[in-house]
Amino acid sequence: MKGQVANPGGRPKRHIGDLSREARHYARLALDTLVKICRTGMERNKLTAARELLDRGYGRPVQSIDMLAAGKKLSELSPAELAAFEARLMTAAADDVEPAQGDLLRTLQ
Repeated sequence: MKGQVANPGGRPKRHIGDLSREARHYARLALDTLVKICRTGMERNKLTAARELLDRGYGRPVQSIDMLAAGKKLSELSPAELAAFEARLMTAAADDVEPAQGDLLRTLQ
């Protein structure tokens, strides 16, 4: 009939279970694969693998923002205070630029 849906309940939901627990069974294989790519892969893959290994070993780098703005909300800042705050953010972002790919790869060898 017109206006009726062929599958009113939609696609049946699949029970995945605890996906993180299942994924942990392959952690050693995944780490071994990343190390192999780091040692023998193409340059861009080496960088990605190195980053992944470091993230897993040390956690992702903390990104902090200096939110000290004289105890005011952003909406309460003057145009000059907003400009100064934006300048501090831009300076912090420039300091966080990643090292050149070659520099990182040399440290792995």
